[in-house]
Amino acid sequence: MRGGVVAVGLAAACLLAPATPVWADGLGDAYVEDATPTAEAAVTLTSGGQEPAGRPPQAGSAAAARCTSEPARLAPGEAPLDVDGAPRPSSGPGEWRVRRCLTASGGVASFDTVFVPAAVPVDPLLLAQQARERLPLEAPGLATSPDVGQVQLVGAPTWLWVAGGWAPRTAVASVPGVSVTVLAEPVRVSWDMGDGGRLVCDGPGRPYDRRLPDAAQSTDCSYAYPRSSAGQPEGQFVVTGTVTWRVSWSAAGVAGGGELGEVTRSAVVPLRVAEGQALVGGQG
Repeated sequence: MRGGVVAVGLAAACLLAPATPVWADGLGDAYVEDATPTAEAAVTLTSGGQEPAGRPPQAGSAAAARCTSEPARLAPGEAPLDVDGAPRPSSGPGEWRVRRCLTASGGVASFDTVFVPAAVPVDPLLLAQQARERLPLEAPGLATSPDVGQVQLVGAPTWLWVAGGWAPRTAVASVPGVSVTVLAEPVRVSWDMGDGGRLVCDGPGRPYDRRLPDAAQSTDCSYAYPRSSAGQPEGQFVVTGTVTWRVSWSAAGVAGGGELGEVTRSAVVPLRVAEGQALVGGQG
């Protein structure tokens, strides 16, 4: 008998003004949501037009404070003055707004002039590329029959397959108003058999089932060694299996989507091949 045997949600925390946009140079590091639990990374993004808070309300009034804001009445290019009389700094495009917070009884809880950065356009392709880097694509588990630890026979077919993990993987990256989903699908396995022989199998290959007789099953991915591994380092061939994943993306909240190319993951196993006669009905 034969032997048997990888929502980004980007956690966008709004910065208190003034703030510098971080989308301009590739979004920085992001928290990515994938098929396995992942802890949030401390990522900060600009508010994208959402107003930052001004000075905190007075003690005891925060819970009841009601806040409103309106554009500050300033001449073009003018900025409000700081306590030392110097113009208050701003960063990038945006506007100064006067923010007032009142208590439930009508008293002033806080009053301030704050700078609200203008919304920064988001390139969904950047989000897609970032999510692509976080796809949970593991190295394949390579399996053979006869088993990896057993001797393969010259001229007899060695069954090859990927054990587990043959399923689509996704990652999601998002900022307020825009969400991008990246999908990776396994499509083929390339086998380098270590003796110069190579083959490509469309799909993971069929596992050998110890519970079934040989006559009741067949393989769609196998290789017959034409010579033994004698004379090779440690007397064995090093087999490399490479899974190719096709990656695509789609967007919500903005137009975009398409192909992102292919990603590969590889693993190796040693196989010892000996001269011998294949037995009728199976391998030893």
